[in-house]
Amino acid sequence: MSIRKRGIINTFKFVIGDYLFDFVHKVDTNEHMELDDMGDISDKQYAKKYQGSYYIILNKFFDKYKDKVSNSTILDFGSGKGRVLIMAMKYNAKKTIGVEFVKELIDISKSNLDKYKNNNNLTTEYKLIFDNAINYKFTKDENIIFFCNPFNETILKPILKKIMLNANKCIIVYINPTYKTLFDTYFKQIDNFGNELIVYKTV
Repeated sequence: MSIRKRGIINTFKFVIGDYLFDFVHKVDTNEHMELDDMGDISDKQYAKKYQGSYYIILNKFFDKYKDKVSNSTILDFGSGKGRVLIMAMKYNAKKTIGVEFVKELIDISKSNLDKYKNNNNLTTEYKLIFDNAINYKFTKDENIIFFCNPFNETILKPILKKIMLNANKCIIVYINPTYKTLFDTYFKQIDNFGNELIVYKTV
């Protein structure tokens, strides 16, 4: 899919960029992981395999929105190995929250975040929540909310409704936007990075 969409050269750049970031910062956010390979997981029929967002795409968003990210609380649904949370740390977020329902990914993410935070002398607070995303209780502190196509419409719909009803005014970032029409229903689109990453806001 990636090669058909971006071509061989661009896909190669994306993949190399991911491996270089991990190598330089001594973290492990690469390698796709199938849910069937990670033990007994409830509700996995609604979820997607682990596949981190490309750093090149994330960099484009974080660089453009760095002023909004700085001192904000970043929430990532389906946070996987912590790639979005690491980028939020890099751009001086006040706090990062990852919600993930696979314990193995939570453990890997914690190791990655500790290494990145300590190796770069960062002060960003982080919190990892091992639970189904649908159970998350908003606090109105969340400024930017990330989705990297982590699950299907069955889980997405109630979460998007909760954001509309319970979250503070915030930015929603949707990466690999498979269910774009669903997000268009609830939020106003304000930016688009080549249909790889779409930025919305609550209204």
